[in-house]
This record gives sequence, C-alpha cells and structure tokens, in this order.
Amino acid sequence: MRTTREFGMAVRRMREEAGLSQQGLADRAGVSRRWLLNLENGKPNVDFFLVLNCLDALDARLQLTHPDGEPWQF
Repeated sequence: MRTTREFGMAVRRMREEAGLSQQGLADRAGVSRRWLLNLENGKPNVDFFLVLNCLDALDARLQLTHPDGEPWQF
C-alpha cells in the first residue's frame, strides 16, 4: 500500500470480512463512526494511534517491508 486511500480500502475489506458494521468496529476500537468513515475513505489526517487501535480490533497487524519485499525485522 502506498496511499491512505488504499489503506482505508484494506481496513474496510477486513471489517466487512469480519462481519462488522462501521459502528461495531468503531465501538471495539474506541473511535467514532465518523472517524472510521474518514479512515476507510482515505482521509490523510487520521491519528495513527487510533489506526493501530482499529487494526487491533480487527486482530490485524501492520507489516513494513523493504523495497525488495522482505519484511523489516524489529
């Protein structure tokens, strides 16, 4: 992913595959439905801490990769 729009689309897809409504995920992640809507629509000025909360609520993890495709090791 290289854009906030692509990231938002991925979050929406994970939410839908988890069978959650926007409000359901918002409640689990401790964010407002409006905030989640902005995230899913790719609005670029969302709080990264809250993004991580949403991923955690979906039991998903963020992985960074080198340009060669190998994952970063931390």
